[in-house]
Amino acid sequence: MPSVDPVINNLLAFSLALLFAFSAAMKFYDLAEFRSALAGYRIVSSFLELPIALAVPIAELGCASLLLITASRVRGAAALMALLCVFSGAIAINLARGRTHIDCGCFGPAGGHRLSGWMLVRNAVIFAAAAVLLLPVSARAILWPDSITIALGVAALMGLNLSASYAIANLPRTRELGAVSR
Repeated sequence: MPSVDPVINNLLAFSLALLFAFSAAMKFYDLAEFRSALAGYRIVSSFLELPIALAVPIAELGCASLLLITASRVRGAAALMALLCVFSGAIAINLARGRTHIDCGCFGPAGGHRLSGWMLVRNAVIFAAAAVLLLPVSARAILWPDSITIALGVAALMGLNLSASYAIANLPRTRELGAVSR
């Protein structure tokens, strides 16, 4: 089985932990907004909306915490992959229903993204990054330059994710502008 360099392992683990800790924090920041986004999916009964609205950010924080600790990283990655499957399933169900107008709820009030197939692509990329964390890590010491690489890599991946999220969020408006200018 192939192994992964510890720099790549830490870079992905810290990036995913930061991404899902931020997502959880934004959901907790405005739980009513997240609950409303969850209700928009029309998948669970209204009776279950509040418990699930609480459980999702708790699960995200749990995954993020597990990813930060080397000994629990594989469990955190597996749990995160399961969570991504649930999220992607909910998105896919609503896309199949033609319900693209609803808010995904991905980042609570910081999101504001309408559903699109691009969200499934984004989730697949995040899933693949988490899957890399399931691979064994090669035995080599992390040196101080590696720490700089990890820190800058995390910043770059967060910037890339923010840019991709912004592009996905503005895709419907971009299409509308393209239709108007023709």
